[in-house]
Amino acid sequence: MGLIRNKFQSVKRSLKYAGFLRALQRAFQRLVPNHVFDINGVVFIHADLREVLDEYDDLQINPDLRHRWSTVEDLELLTCGGMTSDEVQQCFDAGGSAAITTTLDGETVGYYWALPRYWDIYGWIRYQIEPQEYWGGHVFTAPAFRGQRMMQQIRLFAYGRLMSEGYVRVAGAVQSLNRSSLRVWSSPADRVAGRIFYVRMGSYVVYRMGRKWGAGFYAGSHPFEISTTTLEALEDETDTRR
Repeated sequence: MGLIRNKFQSVKRSLKYAGFLRALQRAFQRLVPNHVFDINGVVFIHADLREVLDEYDDLQINPDLRHRWSTVEDLELLTCGGMTSDEVQQCFDAGGSAAITTTLDGETVGYYWALPRYWDIYGWIRYQIEPQEYWGGHVFTAPAFRGQRMMQQIRLFAYGRLMSEGYVRVAGAVQSLNRSSLRVWSSPADRVAGRIFYVRMGSYVVYRMGRKWGAGFYAGSHPFEISTTTLEALEDETDTRR
C-alpha cells in the first residue's frame, strides 16, 4: 500500500512541476531506453556568470541554509534527484562537483552539478566545453522546497565560487518539454545558444539544428560534437534568414 501511495505522489509531483507532456515523456523514457529509441527536443542555454550575479544583487542570503561542494562521500545523497550511483560516479570521474544546499538540520534542499570538461548527453551528443566555460547540469530541488526559489540560492553560492576560479560562462541543456528545468534557466542573463530536435533509432540519428537537417550514426564511441560557438553560429544564420 505504501509503495502504491509513493508512486501516486511521484506521478502527482511530476504532473504539477513538469506538466502532462513532460510526465508522459518521462514515463516513455523509463520504458524504452534512449539507446533503443528516443524522440526529443533539446534547448542549449548559456549564461554569463557576472550578469547572473548582478541580477541577484537584491537577493537575500537565507541564513537557514548551508552550502558546500560535494565529495565522493556524498555519492548516495546525490542519487536523490534520480541519478544512479554509476551516473554520479561518472560526474566525479569527469572532474565535476556538485554544490549541495541543506537546511541547518542537514535536510537536503537541492544540488547543482558543475562539470569542467566535455560532457556526453543523451547517449550520442558530446558538448565540447570551451575555455573559461563549464557545463551546468543535473539540477535538483527536493519536492518539499520547490516553488521557493531555492535554486537561486544554490546558484548564487556556486556561481560566486566558480567565478573566483576563473570561469566566466556556464552552458547547459534542457529537454524542451521539461517545464520545471526551463524555469530554472529563465533569468534575463540566460540566452539560448541553439536547439536540436532529433529522432534516434539505435545509433542512427536524424536531427535538426536551427534550419539545418542531418543524419548519421552516432553513439558513445562516435559522438556528435557541438559547442556554444557552433550552436550560436547556426542561430545567427537562422536569424538572418527570417
